[in-house]
Amino acid sequence: MRVLFVTKHLRVGGAQRNWTILLPALARRGFTVRLLTLEDEGEFFDELRGRGIAVACVRMRGRLDLGAGRRAVGTASWGPAVVASHDERSHVVARAIARRAGAAHVAVDHGGPGFRLELHREALLRLVAPGFDAAVTMSERRVPDLLARRFPRDRIHVIPNGVDPAALGTARSPEEVRAGLGIRRDAFVALLLAVLRPEKRAERFVSAVARARELEPRIHGLVAGYGPEESRIRRLAAEAGPAIDVLGHRSDVADLVAAADVVCLTSDTEGGPYAAIEAMALGRPVLATRVGAIDEVVVDGQTGLLVPPEDETGLACALVRLAREPERGRSLGAAGRTRQRALFDAERMGDAYAELLRTVADAQPRTSPGRPSRT
Repeated sequence: MRVLFVTKHLRVGGAQRNWTILLPALARRGFTVRLLTLEDEGEFFDELRGRGIAVACVRMRGRLDLGAGRRAVGTASWGPAVVASHDERSHVVARAIARRAGAAHVAVDHGGPGFRLELHREALLRLVAPGFDAAVTMSERRVPDLLARRFPRDRIHVIPNGVDPAALGTARSPEEVRAGLGIRRDAFVALLLAVLRPEKRAERFVSAVARARELEPRIHGLVAGYGPEESRIRRLAAEAGPAIDVLGHRSDVADLVAAADVVCLTSDTEGGPYAAIEAMALGRPVLATRVGAIDEVVVDGQTGLLVPPEDETGLACALVRLAREPERGRSLGAAGRTRQRALFDAERMGDAYAELLRTVADAQPRTSPGRPSRT
């Protein structure tokens, strides 16, 4: 069965990370998968191509780029049985592709509970939502947001994000990673993994590490990621002193996680964050703000620690506690590894998507007048 995935770009982000895992998983299950980006390629584009997935970009330069729009809609000639899209502009283009191909249309949502779009984007999403054959989100707490945007309740499916621990192999030992970053061997390393957008609130992490270091000098913070907030976070980290390094975009995330003692998320909203799931897969505890659906992933006191989002003192104290109780950190990490394999596994995710895609495709007519067969 042919499935076309449509999105704006494959730059680093949770939704994009999900598709680098999902599309090869579907290919292994006998699906013929293609991916179309509308605006740009991004860091994950070549990764998918290297894994045997057909990828293309039409380089749309705005809503009025009719040439790129025609090229995108022209992919309907490939004859997909299902078109899946992420983000509101992609939904509109994918709807046109699906109609021309006589295909089912599936929305894939990766927003955290309560996360709001700009007004015009909200309006566009509400306009197209009732026409989807199915919508996938990664957390139960996100469902009310989709209902408010007029997605039909009987078409909403919750499929948690998943990772394959075997694919997270490290290239260097933790000692080598720390040495390469100039971090002392006995340091307690806290790692923030995030696209540096405002809602990720990386400044909370910087402040908490600086305060924690006053009580426990071994604490060292690392920020891995890039985005519109990067310059500001670099400035704040420099003002905080030598306790925090801002690394920018990194391709060795698994190595960094393995070299850390705790992985942190200090956001205002989260859904099913890959930073937390990958930390759990590698046996690292998670310290996060209790927001959105994070507690569907991290169990407070069992696989990590959760604190209120405005409680920077609580974040700092949690860092100090973990630094001074290494056995507790190891116990939380081991429990997280077990939970990831039980609930947030790539194979489980692939099976759930495969079942849904087959179901929505079977519900569609096999051909439409004047349109190609999807066999």
